Amino acid sequence: MCGRFVQTPIFKPDQLGLPDLAQALLELPPSYNLAPTQRSSVILDRGTGGQVTRLACGLLPFWAKATSLRGSTINARIETVATKPAFRAAFKKRRCVVPMAGTYEWSVNPEDGKKDPWFIHAAGPLLAAGLWEDAGPLLAEGNLGTFTVITGDSSGVSADIHDRMPVWLQPG
Repeated sequence: MCGRFVQTPIFKPDQLGLPDLAQALLELPPSYNLAPTQRSSVILDRGTGGQVTRLACGLLPFWAKATSLRGSTINARIETVATKPAFRAAFKKRRCVVPMAGTYEWSVNPEDGKKDPWFIHAAGPLLAAGLWEDAGPLLAEGNLGTFTVITGDSSGVSADIHDRMPVWLQPG
């Protein structure tokens, strides 16, 4: 999966099994081309119940010495998320859900060699599995933390375009 996706307000949050977050999901700011390092809305629990908050895309582990690591941590492979040093602590304690309207993938056009974008989406909102970390000393003031999207092997239509896709969660 590439790092670009779309978030829009969720007008039927009851379909997702998240009635306590209905108002926050209705108020998601629409963003049609979210890129790595940009803030996106995620659903997480900081110990006080579920909440919707905005974190920066590209997980920055608590032990990181430089923010440049974020470019390689926008996605976490489900096959290694429990063992990779950048993700294993978050995998044990800080899981989140990333609401999406869809993702972008690019494929090479055989006629001209250029990359063509494809918007992969469903009829309704999607929930991607993710991990998050709290804000640390390397982040700008006011940044509440970072997150990554967990990916797995592609299936269905997206398998023809890319070999990875977000791990989609079932409502509730």
